[in-house]
Amino acid sequence: MNENKMPEVARLFGKKMNEPFHIESNVHKVKSWVRFNESGMQYYDEVCQRWYPTDGFLKEIITGRAVIVDD
Repeated sequence: MNENKMPEVARLFGKKMNEPFHIESNVHKVKSWVRFNESGMQYYDEVCQRWYPTDGFLKEIITGRAVIVDD
């Protein structure tokens, strides 16, 4: 099995694994809590108060359509 690259992706953006941070999405016009984890990225649903997987926000960060907001 190949080595998981998500810790490197998190470091690339100056974050640690499972560390929550805000992003602003130009596509979805929202500010969301997200975090990098072993399977990719998760976003926090404030209504359900749970973390859910998201490939969309990961793709937006990588392609520059979302930015990390340092609070």
